[in-house]
Amino acid sequence: MSYYIHTPLISLAISFLLLIGSYKLGEIIFLNKKLLSEFAEEYFVLNKNLNYKFMNVICDTQISKRHLIPGVVNIDNTSRPQIVEREDNNLYYDLINEFYKLSKIPILLNTSLNISEPICRNSDDTISSFLNSEIDILAIGNNLIKRI
Repeated sequence: MSYYIHTPLISLAISFLLLIGSYKLGEIIFLNKKLLSEFAEEYFVLNKNLNYKFMNVICDTQISKRHLIPGVVNIDNTSRPQIVEREDNNLYYDLINEFYKLSKIPILLNTSLNISEPICRNSDDTISSFLNSEIDILAIGNNLIKRI
């Protein structure tokens, strides 16, 4: 079964299912690596002169945390984190914080959605990709769409 999460509201429920073991990580596709700002330096070696808000900077992963977040760490022990601050995206910050409360990991692992076509840029692209793929469930906005 494949899942695609396009909204923070519903991805918390899926993240919880991952935590309690109802799903394997490979069954769920999120949208990029996001972490709470106050944990950034605990998990990554950051250059204070760079901006990590857009997943466009590579940095080393802290040695002590690599075993906790193997899906986030590249083969060379680097990562491309996207730091989320409350003032930038309150809802998504709250989602990651709720996941942290459940898992003690302040990071969600995500990826882009582009199945045999360019990356989805909006809801219309996302629904079109869902209809033309083998994804079973799509969470978009406050809606959960299940293939029948």
